[in-house]
Amino acid sequence: MRVGYVALCIYALVVAMSLQAVAQPKLILQASCEQPEGTDIHYGKGFWYLEEFEVQTSPAVYAGEPPIFIVDRAQPSIMRVMWGIAYDEKEEDPPVQRYMIFRADIVLDTPNQITAMHYHAQAIWMYSLYPKLGIAYISAHNHFPLGESSQSTALVAACIFTHPVAAQSSVLPLR
Repeated sequence: MRVGYVALCIYALVVAMSLQAVAQPKLILQASCEQPEGTDIHYGKGFWYLEEFEVQTSPAVYAGEPPIFIVDRAQPSIMRVMWGIAYDEKEEDPPVQRYMIFRADIVLDTPNQITAMHYHAQAIWMYSLYPKLGIAYISAHNHFPLGESSQSTALVAACIFTHPVAAQSSVLPLR
């Protein structure tokens, strides 16, 4: 009888611990941002080297759904970056996938700033999130292989952080 009681207690303890693990939130951080705005800077000779070197600047606004940034416990050194795909709502067949999702490696993690980077199609993208300030800076640097030209984009967006950084500790475990 005593062995059965001990086994029941151990079983109850295991169930309680597993329920606690399930109840623990999986997200470390989530940021939903407003539409980012900023500046594009183009430098080079243009397509097929047909122009002289020049610098051109223009306003930059992303036309798709605003970005969402997610860091979860399963991969705490990775930031998932979701950009909405721009499409016309009047289209008969809107895109099945409404977001592009990129994996960005976290390169800086402090209580005040989380910065991640990813390489995509001749470009390096950098995302710096400031949870205590409610803002994100997004930048991209591209080289265009057809011609001697490059582009840099700098964007800023106000964000809502739904899983904020703890005031005294880093978001991610020390590496």
